Amino acid sequence: QPEVVIHAASIGSVDYAEQHRDETWAVNVDGTRNIAEACRRYGARLVFISSNAVFDGEHPFYSEEDAVCPINYYGELKVEGERVVQTLVEDPAIVRPILMYGWPNVGQRGNMVTFWLEKFEQGELVHAVNDVWSKPLQVENCAMVCWEVILQGRKGIYHVAGADHVSLYEYAIHVANSFGADPDLVKSVSSSFFPQLVTRPIDTSFMTDK
Repeated sequence: QPEVVIHAASIGSVDYAEQHRDETWAVNVDGTRNIAEACRRYGARLVFISSNAVFDGEHPFYSEEDAVCPINYYGELKVEGERVVQTLVEDPAIVRPILMYGWPNVGQRGNMVTFWLEKFEQGELVHAVNDVWSKPLQVENCAMVCWEVILQGRKGIYHVAGADHVSLYEYAIHVANSFGADPDLVKSVSSSFFPQLVTRPIDTSFMTDK
């Protein structure tokens, strides 16, 4: 009988979601529904971790009041998860992080920074796109927001992002410099360099006034 549930579980790969639609729906939507129904049953507060993927990336910077408009299946399921939570649970909190980085737990999914660092350690080139922008967010900062939402009894939607608005190429250069790697290992490319990937938004960067 928990007082509060932070629901952070999902299939997080945009490409995997596109290729395994039934499985991803079962986890990201049906799983969320199961948790929301349990929270309603026991009167627990629910903090749902959503995503910047609910937006199309055409009109940054996005506020919490902007209409959702996903452009891939993963984003569609995050929108559906938000709808389920808002329908089933009284006064939920929805936290939308963007492009998180940090050290994953053993055996858990990495992130862009850990992927790049592995490449740098091997002396391999990193191809980073110069036409996609974001506001990278350190994972502990997202966790701090979640705790404050709980401690302050907040409800509704909250956008969480880092302060710096950078292209992924600029981001990779920052990472190389921060960890003493050779920035010449970072090669600037356009999104068309990765034609096999599912379409991503160009810039879903958030306003974080709230």
